[in-house]
Amino acid sequence: DYKDDRLEEEHPAFRTIINEFSEGLLLYEVKNKNIWERAKNDKVGLTDYFIKNKSKYKLNQPHYKGVIIYAKDRQSLKKTEALAKKEKSFIAGIRNSINKDSIIVRLEPGLWIKGNNPFVDYKIYGGKERPSDHEFPYFSVFGKTIKQPEEYNDVKVEVELDYQNELEKKWISYLKNKYKVNINKPVL
Repeated sequence: DYKDDRLEEEHPAFRTIINEFSEGLLLYEVKNKNIWERAKNDKVGLTDYFIKNKSKYKLNQPHYKGVIIYAKDRQSLKKTEALAKKEKSFIAGIRNSINKDSIIVRLEPGLWIKGNNPFVDYKIYGGKERPSDHEFPYFSVFGKTIKQPEEYNDVKVEVELDYQNELEKKWISYLKNKYKVNINKPVL
């Protein structure tokens, strides 16, 4: 134990490695708190950033944006389609009426290109083979084709990365303004 306690005093290189590792962990934790986690969870900030920089983001090909509706029976599928056409936010209606006692209808929201999802391929992109799901044999697709992103979730990865970079620049600028560095040139 005594030898372990004195390692840093006896070996300066070891002390340097331990300090570098410790400071690296601290820096990681501070950046995680101030930049990465904030960029991932700040929905308002992401939305504002996307709106300000909307022209920067493009989709390389048309995408289908919508919901795949899976149902256990044809009647539930028809009711869900009717709710989807009537109400913009129809998920609560499904939960309160169709899926009241058990899950009869399942929804899968998303953004797809040709080849991403066999159900969307079949209904939207003219796929030849009808996909099947034994638990939910009936399905429908509800949505629209978009050529440009409408909200930040359509290009979420790119917007998050750019927002992280902006947060990091602001954070570094804040630190530089708060903590001035003065170099004693004669000593240097």
